[in-house]
Amino acid sequence: MGKSLGPGKDPDLDIVRSADASPSDLQRIAGTRPDLLPDIAAHPNAYPDLLAWLATHQDPAIQDALARCSSAGGITSSS
Repeated sequence: MGKSLGPGKDPDLDIVRSADASPSDLQRIAGTRPDLLPDIAAHPNAYPDLLAWLATHQDPAIQDALARCSSAGGITSSS
């Protein structure tokens, strides 16, 4: 998952790890922080089009996060 620099040292990571992260924050971070894509894929506020975009990535960590969410009933993916 994302590199942990500690609370307050990585604002993007703090947002992604927050249950209150907005879909627009997740989208913005997804476009600029590829290291956080697995965390975003697992976030409950990630919206369907963002999840579909993430599903196009071949990174095993992203695919694992999507699979975990899907098996938990959180998302469905047609990839």
